[in-house]
Amino acid sequence: MKKYTPKRASVVGEYALKTGSRINCAALGSASCGVFCTGDDGKNVSVWTTESQMPVKVLGPHNSEISSVVFSQDERFVFAGTTGGSIHMWDLETQRISVSFREHRNACNSLAVPLAPTMSTLVSGSQDTNVKMWDLRSGKSYCTFKDHDGVINSVCFAPSGQWIASGDETGMVKVWEPSSTKLIADLKYEESPVMSVAFNPVFCTLASSNASKTVRYWDLEKFTLVLPFITCLLYTSPSPRDRQKSRMPSSACKKKKKKK
Repeated sequence: MKKYTPKRASVVGEYALKTGSRINCAALGSASCGVFCTGDDGKNVSVWTTESQMPVKVLGPHNSEISSVVFSQDERFVFAGTTGGSIHMWDLETQRISVSFREHRNACNSLAVPLAPTMSTLVSGSQDTNVKMWDLRSGKSYCTFKDHDGVINSVCFAPSGQWIASGDETGMVKVWEPSSTKLIADLKYEESPVMSVAFNPVFCTLASSNASKTVRYWDLEKFTLVLPFITCLLYTSPSPRDRQKSRMPSSACKKKKKKK
C-alpha cells in the first residue's frame, strides 16, 4: 500500500504487511487524517499511523477475510466487514470487539459512517444485494433497503447524514432517505458495474466510478448527469475560497444554520 502527496504524483510512504497477506481494503481516519486501517486476506485488521511503516495494532483473527473497513467519526472504533457477512466493531483502546452485526447473508463489501458525530449509526452494503443501517448498541439493523438487483459495491453518507447512496454491479446508483426509508432517485448511465460512490462535501452532487474506467458526476437537485466522463476526480478537502464561491445546496446535502 502506498501513500501519495495530494499535489504531486509521488510516493511519500509505502506500507506492507510482514506476514505476506494481501490487503483487501483500507480506510483513513477522518478526524486526524494521521491514522488508517487495512483489512487483509489473513483475516486481520491492522491499524497504522502515517509515520510508521509497521502496524501499531493488529485486530483479529476473524473467521473470514476482511472485505471492508471504516473508522468511527472519533477514531475510537474500527468497523470490519468480512467475506462471511459479519461486521465487527472493535474498541481500539481495549482491542476487543464491542458489538457484532450478523444479518448479512453474504460478504460485506462496503461500510460507511456519517460525518455528524451526533449520529450513532453505520451503513453497510453486501453481496446479498441489501443495504442495511445498524444500531451500534444492539447490533441489530433498523432499516434495510432491498431495491437493488445486483451486488452492492459501495455505500456512503451525504455530508448532513440525511441521504445515503449505494452503487451495484448492474451499474445502478440509488439515493435513499433513511428517515423515511424512501428511495429518492435511481441514477444509471450504463451497464458497467459501479465500483464506488461519493458525495461532494460542498455542492449537492454525487460522483460514481464504474468498471468501464469512467466517473459520472450527478446533480442531486435535478437528478441528472452533469458530466458523463471524468478522467480523474479528487475532492477531499475544499478550500475556504471554494466554500465561499459555492451555492447553497439542498437541505439533504447540507443543513442551513438557523439564525439566532
